[in-house]
Amino acid sequence: MGASRKLSSLILISLALATAFFAKLGYGQSLLFFGRVTDTQLNPIKGAEVAVFSNNLLVTSVTTDKDGNFNLRIPAGTYVLRVYLKGYAPRQILLVATQEKAGSLGTIVLEPAISIYAETTQLTVYQGDFLNFTIRVSNKGLDPLTVYFKLEKPESWVGYIALSGGLRVDNIVVDAGAERAVFLNLRVPLNASGEVRISLEASWSNLTSVLPFVFTVQPKKWNIVEFPAVSIGAYPGAQLRIPMQVTNPFSVDMDFLLSASVPQGWVATIIDANSLSVSALALPPRASKQLFLILYVPPGATVGKYPVYVYADSAGSRYIAQLEVSVESRFDLLNLTLTSTRLNLTGGTSSSVPVIVRNDGNMPTVVLLKAVTSTPELRLTFSVSGQPGGSFYLLPGETRQVNLLIDALQYITPGTYEVRIYANGTTSSAEKVLLVEVTGVRRAEVVNSNFLVVATPGSVALYRIYVNNTGTYQLNSVTLRVDNAPHNFKVSIQPDKLTLLPGETGYFEIQVFVPSDASESVYNLQFTVEADGVSTTRILLLWVRYETGLSFIVLMGSLVFVSFLLVFYGRRKFVPGA
Repeated sequence: MGASRKLSSLILISLALATAFFAKLGYGQSLLFFGRVTDTQLNPIKGAEVAVFSNNLLVTSVTTDKDGNFNLRIPAGTYVLRVYLKGYAPRQILLVATQEKAGSLGTIVLEPAISIYAETTQLTVYQGDFLNFTIRVSNKGLDPLTVYFKLEKPESWVGYIALSGGLRVDNIVVDAGAERAVFLNLRVPLNASGEVRISLEASWSNLTSVLPFVFTVQPKKWNIVEFPAVSIGAYPGAQLRIPMQVTNPFSVDMDFLLSASVPQGWVATIIDANSLSVSALALPPRASKQLFLILYVPPGATVGKYPVYVYADSAGSRYIAQLEVSVESRFDLLNLTLTSTRLNLTGGTSSSVPVIVRNDGNMPTVVLLKAVTSTPELRLTFSVSGQPGGSFYLLPGETRQVNLLIDALQYITPGTYEVRIYANGTTSSAEKVLLVEVTGVRRAEVVNSNFLVVATPGSVALYRIYVNNTGTYQLNSVTLRVDNAPHNFKVSIQPDKLTLLPGETGYFEIQVFVPSDASESVYNLQFTVEADGVSTTRILLLWVRYETGLSFIVLMGSLVFVSFLLVFYGRRKFVPGA
């Protein structure tokens, strides 16, 4: 009994000491913290999550009531307190929980997750201006948010929100932590005046942000004719194509008579997009049309600045647009000439076209030539480089001729192909188009499959080479020549040439005189068939033997196999794409 009492006493003492120890460390007790969550206007936020983290692990969390109040209990320690509600930016606070710091955390203010801003919101504009503003929308929240836009503006103003590609939208999705750009497009009415206020409203998750704009509208001098720039550069001998916009800013239909005034010796005309001359133009209200002013600066024009005027006359009023043309002193002026703009070819043939380049400017230049075609079945080569492009140096007033070699491959499809030739200098460029008409194909094929002939020393070996016209044209001169014959072997060919219609087959007879002292061996006799510029090469195997035996039969079989391989390879060389 005494031992039992002593054990119970020891257990009670141990529990007391442990309780005191853990109490001292803060375990076994919780500290109360409380506070209030509001927005930037100090309005209470209901339903906000107040979460406590320790080493990125969630310890506890509560939500705010309708008055934005919360309270929570946590053990002593160091924590991160995060307050968040979708639509707002999260707020994180370092929380050191001790007995002394327990109690009120005060008011925690959450800012909206969405921010919208523009580079400028106050601007002086003119009647009829088209305005484009980049609006940046950023999301500082933890969730993707759909942002809706609403534009408050006077009824006469035209405005919309668009993406970078021009697509009009009224809402976008902004990912958490991301930023997106939209574009506010506004058209200032022609009758607008004074100070105009416009606001862009963005709303998300029952929250709203407003971006106000203030415009001061100034009266505008009506520019019926507008150029993209008030001044352009030119050089003597230049021909300029200058875009111009003709606009009717009025509320009624207008008829305009268009004319141009240029310095003496210059030539000017106004054309439309189809290169048709335009002297009168009818436009409905607030409509516009793109036209072009064509200016020719004479080669003798001196350096200086020249005014050019375009007049739009309507209902007794004259509207004037002025353009300043600055004629520069140093320039090159390339002129590109082809001796012919059309070329007829047949498949398997080639031809060259002289390309003439002249520098009519007053400074030397490096000319870069380039030829481009729409089909790989036409091979283009300049004589200056052996490539489809080339370059050379050209002095002022110098003329240079180079040849463009055009090779139509043997299997090209008949048709018309366009070849564009470009010449680029330092300040000028030129371009010409050559049309290549492929009207057919010239092609001859050797149809033999076995190129082996057997002979004995001192004999005459006979062999026929069959040639088929597989093209679309008559072959008027089909010849056969021996490129390489064995030493002391004499070769005779009959006839000298053939004439073959399309689809027709003819033959040459080859006589090979074998010397009497020829040793037993296999000899190669290389020959080429040429037909109106088209050629095909083959190898004839000449086997000279003394007697027939088993070894001869084996060797004969091997030679026949090699012969078939040579025929196969020779045919593959002339198959398109092989």
